[in-house]
Amino acid sequence: MASLINVFLIVVLLTVLVPLGVLVMISLLPPGEWSIPPKSPTLDNFVYVFKEFRFYRNMLNTFLFIGLAILISLVLALPTAYAIARLQIKYYVWVFTVVLVILVKSLPPGSLLVPVYELLWKLRLTNTVLGVALSYQVYTLPFVIWILTSFLLDLPREVETAARIDGAGRFARLRHIIFPLSIPGIISAVILGFLNLWNEYMYSSVIVSSRNLQTAAVVLGQLVTSEYVYDWGILASANIISVLPAIFFVSFVQKNISKAITGGIKG
Repeated sequence: MASLINVFLIVVLLTVLVPLGVLVMISLLPPGEWSIPPKSPTLDNFVYVFKEFRFYRNMLNTFLFIGLAILISLVLALPTAYAIARLQIKYYVWVFTVVLVILVKSLPPGSLLVPVYELLWKLRLTNTVLGVALSYQVYTLPFVIWILTSFLLDLPREVETAARIDGAGRFARLRHIIFPLSIPGIISAVILGFLNLWNEYMYSSVIVSSRNLQTAAVVLGQLVTSEYVYDWGILASANIISVLPAIFFVSFVQKNISKAITGGIKG
């Protein structure tokens, strides 16, 4: 049984690594060469993507949009999750909230594109960082509420009860007890929300028309439909550049998650 599992894991690993390796080799191809592996590997494609397309600016836009979107989601989701998991609210309110979250999350994101765009247009938030971050709530807010609610339901009530006996108010308990204990769940929500939004294309391509605010995913989509569709080296290098920040971000967060959890509990 163990050997079968090992074989399965090796097959899965090869399924991921082989296409990635081919993509890396294509990105190193000089213009006019089509041999794999490349006979004369070069980094010219990466330099071209950064200099001509200013791809770093699009990646910074992506980080900015995602960071603000996740921050908004956490600010709204933590009190909501706390109310669902802890407060003695009426049963029908609890059911309505849960059903609403599930309904919004189960809908295709594109089904809400038109009403979201019209709302942002009336508020004059199209072509703005805040507008994109608010539109991303279609993806992140129900998901973050679901994660934090599940996490808070598993937290023991005894610690909060002891703080209430000591005279701590609800806001103080939420700030000094629930929030530190929720750090693992918050970190999980941040990682999954980041990965969910990194390649988001639909909302950012519609809400943003300014070239200076376009995300990396939008620029990649434009490359596929432009004259560069035949330049595989340019396309491959742009894809690799767009993937690296997500890999580094997740690796950094996973490396420091133990420190964050320990610091949160001590705090």
